[in-house]
Amino acid sequence: MEGYSTRIEKMKRFVGVMILVYTGLLLYWMFWGFGRTTHEDYRYNFAPFSTIYYFISSEDVSTYQFITNLFGNIGLFVPYGIAMTAFFGSLKKSIIIFCAGLLVAETLQLISKKGVFDIDDIILNITGFAVGYALFRRIVYNQRTNFDV
Repeated sequence: MEGYSTRIEKMKRFVGVMILVYTGLLLYWMFWGFGRTTHEDYRYNFAPFSTIYYFISSEDVSTYQFITNLFGNIGLFVPYGIAMTAFFGSLKKSIIIFCAGLLVAETLQLISKKGVFDIDDIILNITGFAVGYALFRRIVYNQRTNFDV
């Protein structure tokens, strides 16, 4: 019969693999999915909440675009708040690695001209991470396990 620490290590390896697979899928969507093409110019937004405000207030934005942009940028990143915290066992380490990854991905979108470096995407993605972390804490609290987060 395998010990508790062996099961935890196997679970951490599984979670780590799932983080890598999910990240690969998101990177595919960010750079090649949904018919993404290369822009002629560099596109960026450094003004916090301007894209969010546009999606909320503009009559030019369809309900589908609104849901896809705002809720997609939150919902797609909820798993990171759960999985990274479970994998690293530390909120501080998880959020530092998560934010560094976001900055790299957004910068690559700008440099490759395959997307937009948008501070609002980063804000929404971090919100999704926070929701995931809150869910993780709730699960851990309910399970009464010994995660140090």
